[in-house]
Amino acid sequence: MGRRTDADGMGLNAMMVKSKGDSTTSDLFSDLLSPDQVAKRLKTYKPLSKPVWSDHKAKLIEKYLAFFVYITKHGTYIDGFAGPQSPEHPETWSAKRVLESRPRFLRNFFLCDLDSEKVNRLQALWESQPPKEKNESKRQCVVLHGDFNTRVDEILASGTITEKEAAFALLDQRTFECDWRTVEKLAQHKKTGNKIELFYFLAAKWLHRSLSGFKGDAARATGRGHRVDSATGLAYPADGSGGPGLHPGAGGSRAATGPWPWPGASAPAPGSAP
Repeated sequence: MGRRTDADGMGLNAMMVKSKGDSTTSDLFSDLLSPDQVAKRLKTYKPLSKPVWSDHKAKLIEKYLAFFVYITKHGTYIDGFAGPQSPEHPETWSAKRVLESRPRFLRNFFLCDLDSEKVNRLQALWESQPPKEKNESKRQCVVLHGDFNTRVDEILASGTITEKEAAFALLDQRTFECDWRTVEKLAQHKKTGNKIELFYFLAAKWLHRSLSGFKGDAARATGRGHRVDSATGLAYPADGSGGPGLHPGAGGSRAATGPWPWPGASAPAPGSAP
């Protein structure tokens, strides 16, 4: 027991014999390709020409809203983070796809962004839209510069979104930009009938990594001029004004940076019917 016969030894030695002219590969793996052969078989792929997920998301929103207006025949579109994520790829821009979609039943648009350059792009996008066609309802757009978590109050106070007004809000944040209390305000705005439809982006794929990198606390954040979201504990700049305002645009559009009511608009009377 435990002895190795000559036959066993010969079998083992036979397995370890090197291939002729090859000092690295035994007969057992003689079918393996050489490094040069592997290199010749490798395929190279072209890099992605655009952000695929952003493109698919924009198409999904456009298609969803097409069915939305087929049913409602009207509506208000709110985009809290409306600027283009990839300006070099306008086809991935949700606000652009929605504004240019047909049929043009949506009649009110609120487009908000914190970035002044993106606000300029939003204004230019609206002003580039073709004029109203026969039998189409008049459309108007308000471009808002600032923190959507602050400016959402002005949108809801504008009187545009009544109990009977169909409304859709896109909250396409990057990770933490949209406070949960903002979601609550939109969800609770309408008291009867159909609520404002919400499309909320949650970065589940990298959320744990982003949370692990957050090291702030409420006292330090508020001491530096930040506000803290009570739901998530995350700090954001307290100043939502954003910077210099834009001049009112053409075609029923206006860019607003000051508090509500905006120039040329009137706030509903307290307690008045929607």
